[in-house]
Amino acid sequence: MLTRVVDVLAGVALTAVEVAALVAFWFCESLKLWAAQGQQPRLGSAVRLWLVLTAGPAGAALVGLLAFRVGLPATGLTQALITAALVGILLLGLGTETSRWVTRSFARHLGKRRNAHSGRDAHGHGHGHGHDTDGRDSGKDGSDG
Repeated sequence: MLTRVVDVLAGVALTAVEVAALVAFWFCESLKLWAAQGQQPRLGSAVRLWLVLTAGPAGAALVGLLAFRVGLPATGLTQALITAALVGILLLGLGTETSRWVTRSFARHLGKRRNAHSGRDAHGHGHGHGHDTDGRDSGKDGSDG
């Protein structure tokens, strides 16, 4: 009876600490983003997020495995659930970042192909054909007189 009470209390306490740590981390990162006032966040913020979302599930899985070995199945189960939730968040985040990267890469590639085929450089400027970027005649025909 005492073992079950300790098991449930340990599971609840560990889960509460992990959730509180994750909320505190997100709060601190949000404050940093707010302090930047809409500017690009530092590169380290994404690295810290991925580190938390990989180290968190790894630590929870290790604690869950040790809890099962010690004979605390409820604690092991709660740690397994926390691990599954964090891995799910990690996979969703990685999927989102991957789709953004593919979209940016495709847009860059498509933009380079369009510029190469239209005779314009990367900034959308023509190559001295006497026309401005809108195709209207600029009055310059390339002669000096």
